[in-house]
Amino acid sequence: MSGALGAFKAALFARGVIRHARTQAPLLPLTDAESRAVAELVSAAGLTPVD
Repeated sequence: MSGALGAFKAALFARGVIRHARTQAPLLPLTDAESRAVAELVSAAGLTPVD
């Protein structure tokens, strides 16, 4: 993965907590595959979207 902060933001995005998972330079963004993997882990953990 590109970084813990990117994965954390991807998890928050997958739950609907934040509007985007972009990170600022010098951090690298997660790849599409990494973002999907985070979303799958969030779902597998039973974490539902936030209303």
